[in-house]
Amino acid sequence: MKKIVIGMILALGSMVCAMDSVVTDLKKIQNEKVVITLDLHEVAFDRSYSKFVGALYTFFKKNPLYNLSLINPVCAYRIFSVLSTTKTAENVYNVLAKKYYPDLEHTRSEFYALCNMYNCNPEMLQLIKELKQNGYRIAVCSNIGKNVCNDLSKDHAPFFDHCDVIVTSEPEDNYLRKPAPAFFDKFKKRCYDHFDSDDLIFFFVDDKEKNIKAAEQCGIHGCHFKNVIHFREYLQNQGINISYEQANCTQRT
Repeated sequence: MKKIVIGMILALGSMVCAMDSVVTDLKKIQNEKVVITLDLHEVAFDRSYSKFVGALYTFFKKNPLYNLSLINPVCAYRIFSVLSTTKTAENVYNVLAKKYYPDLEHTRSEFYALCNMYNCNPEMLQLIKELKQNGYRIAVCSNIGKNVCNDLSKDHAPFFDHCDVIVTSEPEDNYLRKPAPAFFDKFKKRCYDHFDSDDLIFFFVDDKEKNIKAAEQCGIHGCHFKNVIHFREYLQNQGINISYEQANCTQRT
């Protein structure tokens, strides 16, 4: 029992020391060497069911007779088969259109709208504005397809205009995704090249804990997203210099 207690104390002490070392490092470097990295879905953007219903209606309205075939058992089996090889919606669509349903190409814009049934979280937008004002770098690290992301950025310029680096699941590397270590290695290299620096410090927020654990194994400090207030507090505890206006923030569950 005594050994267990001592082990717990040592583990807790190592965690505290690790957190203190991050804060110490931040005090020694310039703000522009710190990269605050955001996941998109359920972190920077919230799901909009009204957008989803509208996009679904438009998608099926485009060609109702053809789209009825998408709900038959054969189509369901084909979709399941493709999903077993790739999870990125954009790539699933590409494979289905190429192998089975070439007419799907006529509904690509409607499909992108269906994937992008999200609204930018205004609290997160306010936070990244404050971070940018203090000289920090903002990056996106998401499993969203590259082309779907480009489509999303057209409707949400106020958010994407603040992002220095955007790394997504891309056709160039066969739609590599989180939590694969290679994805985070690609992300870090993209940042090193963009900022022309190899001594950056990364902080990453994601709503999926498995992605956080994978990022930490690649040398990226991670925060499991709960709400924007919690993320603000996490950044402040790590030594990130941001203003915090409690009155302007609403607790999200």
